[in-house]
Amino acid sequence: MQKPGGAGLAVAGTDIEGLREVVGPSSVQLLAPSGDAEALAGIILKLAEDSSLCARIGRENRKRVEERFNSERMCEDTASLLVKFSAKLCDAYTED
Repeated sequence: MQKPGGAGLAVAGTDIEGLREVVGPSSVQLLAPSGDAEALAGIILKLAEDSSLCARIGRENRKRVEERFNSERMCEDTASLLVKFSAKLCDAYTED
């Protein structure tokens, strides 16, 4: 979902774990309940019929991907997790 969003496209999908974070608040409306093919088809038709909605959500998706999922941000987030994990690991060894 990051690649199409980063390309400025509106993305329809199913509401599975973790996907809400990727698509963000503006695109949650484009997530159908998991296993509901009829709802997903309805969302796809809605996008096909409403070019302004597609364009607006596409712009929002691109902005979100650029801000949240760029390589610098992802490296910073990964480094932060490693520091936290290392500190907990060190604490565990020094408590004995």
